[in-house]
Amino acid sequence: MEDPGFPVTRMALESAGVHPVPVAVDHEGIDVAQGRVMAPAAASALVTPGQQAPMGVSLSPARRKALIDWARESHSWIIEDDYLAELHLEGRALPALASGDGADRVIHIGTFSKTLAPMIGLGFIVAPRGLVKRLTEMAWWLATPPNNAVQIALTRFMRDGHYFRHLRRTRQIYTERRSLLCDTLQRCNVPVALGAGLSVILPQPSGFDDARLALQAREALLAVSPLSAWFAKGSRARSGIILGVANIRSERVEADCHHLLTLMRSTS
Repeated sequence: MEDPGFPVTRMALESAGVHPVPVAVDHEGIDVAQGRVMAPAAASALVTPGQQAPMGVSLSPARRKALIDWARESHSWIIEDDYLAELHLEGRALPALASGDGADRVIHIGTFSKTLAPMIGLGFIVAPRGLVKRLTEMAWWLATPPNNAVQIALTRFMRDGHYFRHLRRTRQIYTERRSLLCDTLQRCNVPVALGAGLSVILPQPSGFDDARLALQAREALLAVSPLSAWFAKGSRARSGIILGVANIRSERVEADCHHLLTLMRSTS
């Protein structure tokens, strides 16, 4: 599993009796060569190749090939978490691993939580035909099937082209909000603000207590997340602040940024 990686995913794997091995992420995505060394008998690799969560990098072509080669050689599975789907704010989204050469070793998973709304409770799996029966059985026992009316409505929404028009508008809105946040931070003399998917990351010096800052910020009604929480226990966690852009209010962004920076100075 990627390190940093989604903490809830790590908890879910551990709860299921799976031992996740944290493998470092760099500017090309997960380090496949390191993963081979650290987990030579791994049964699967869980990755976010489109936009790595939380760092936002895309898995490079060389790493994509290396990952598929590993899965074929070891008869293992790649679980491709498409957590942002088509919400790429810069350039075009890369093809899914499940859509190209090596798709027979890929299980592609995702939801409509970010592209539509979490409350509709719909997810999807695209898997090799030989796994469909087993995955359907597991999905049936793990969760109540979604409402049929919602599934039919979404099917028609997509079939008629409304979903992709909605995605275009959503990308434009989120791009504008992320640009507004980055511009505001720059005016506030924040030296580094990294765009990462639907977030902006503010890296912090080693030893900075980002978890404490996140708690203080929430008390001030500022919903930020600590980057360190995304790292596995025992790994070299990096400090930073993750700022979501989806729900930014333009009339509040400058005041909120100043408030957050005041909290950061007091924490450091």
